[in-house]
Amino acid sequence: MKFVPKKLEKTAEVSRGDQTWRTFIKNALAIALAIVVFYLILGGLGELAASRIPERWEADLFSWEYPDWDQESDGYLRAMSTFDRLTSDETLRELPYKLAILPDDEPNAFALPGGTILLTQGLLDSVESESGLAFVIGHELGHHQHRHTLKRVGRSLVLQTVTAMLFGASQRSVIQTSLGLAEFSHSRAQERQADEYGVQLVLGHYGNDGSTLEFFEELNRSGATSEADWAAFLSSHPLTEVRLAYLNELLEK
Repeated sequence: MKFVPKKLEKTAEVSRGDQTWRTFIKNALAIALAIVVFYLILGGLGELAASRIPERWEADLFSWEYPDWDQESDGYLRAMSTFDRLTSDETLRELPYKLAILPDDEPNAFALPGGTILLTQGLLDSVESESGLAFVIGHELGHHQHRHTLKRVGRSLVLQTVTAMLFGASQRSVIQTSLGLAEFSHSRAQERQADEYGVQLVLGHYGNDGSTLEFFEELNRSGATSEADWAAFLSSHPLTEVRLAYLNELLEK
């Protein structure tokens, strides 16, 4: 039998830079596993550590400087009156609660670690009733009550630190994006807890006068026609018709 050598290009192993589907699946599973481990275990450890910090430590760690504000304005006096009434509730954690008004036309509200609540002038202009304003403030106090802001700080510090240590730039961006989506779901659960606590505070101090959900009903009515006006608030306080229905159910009960 005569030996016929094959051409070199048919026998040589040519390495390609293209990723095979097996390698892609393997990498995707590895990333998914890393996300699960990071989010459930490391994130949980961050939350656990944050939940064990005494109130006085939290107050000392997170002290904030606020911009000067006209404390004689009607909006400030109205907000402070409502704020003082709600923060007198004995069920609240022992924190040095503070209220600051931001000169921003966008309607928004924030709870910062240490007992601080920020309201924008746009939000004060959007809410006419005292109980409606009380619910917004009560909702933010609910985040303090359940240590949501503090827990998110703990989770973020742990997750970002470990991600930066273990992964390269490209993989780190993928993981951080996935973690962001997981955190969005996590924040929705926290929003419901804050809603429930806010409803309890308002009912305990004001009763149900029919205007408790004034601000949220206006958000729901505005719809897409005023989406830009409410974008800042909706980014951190996701609102759906299901959520509004749930709030009405709580008030009726």
